[in-house]
Amino acid sequence: MEPTVQRFVRFGEAVNLIAQHDSSKSFKSLIDSAPHLFKGFQLVYSSDNTELDFGFASLSDIEVSCKALKKYYCGSGILVYDDEIYGKTASSGRAEFPLNFSIYFDSNVAAAFRTWEAGGEVRDPRFFELMEYLKRYNLNFNHSFFLLERFEELNNRNNSHPFDTIRALKRFDYTKTRESFNGLEFEHLLDRKEAGNLAIQDIMTFAR
Repeated sequence: MEPTVQRFVRFGEAVNLIAQHDSSKSFKSLIDSAPHLFKGFQLVYSSDNTELDFGFASLSDIEVSCKALKKYYCGSGILVYDDEIYGKTASSGRAEFPLNFSIYFDSNVAAAFRTWEAGGEVRDPRFFELMEYLKRYNLNFNHSFFLLERFEELNNRNNSHPFDTIRALKRFDYTKTRESFNGLEFEHLLDRKEAGNLAIQDIMTFAR
């Protein structure tokens, strides 16, 4: 098992490599330049190279067909890296398994998930576009990035938004879908208590 100090050193080297990488170059050229540095890490990478084939579509195609998955940083394409998924993609040539997507859409859509889970009315059309897109392409959320972004809020007992969001996403993960004239319809398979217990497990695992 890698010592903690050594892991921190390796993480720093990986961060430096990312900072020096030209965002116009491919994500593959970044990872393949030093795969040992990224082993065991998950990272979000902003790229201007949006024509990269991401299994079933290029990043530019994803952004056009589902704008709710797009969030600008210094580049236009957001990739979420996981070394196990990347290795399988490299060996098979296609991502024929669920891809990890962080909750990288704006806070309005996150709020819509909480409203939807609580049985309220959601008027933001991007939300339904996102739900349908994720289910049709068998995508799932990687909650760790969201928890990192909300780390300070997790320690604030007066702010329930991080917990409520994770609970809403757990219920969404376990929804059953069926086709209708208006697109996909969703049926909850978990009640709020069951989804809440799963959310607590995620948060406790992250806290360790």
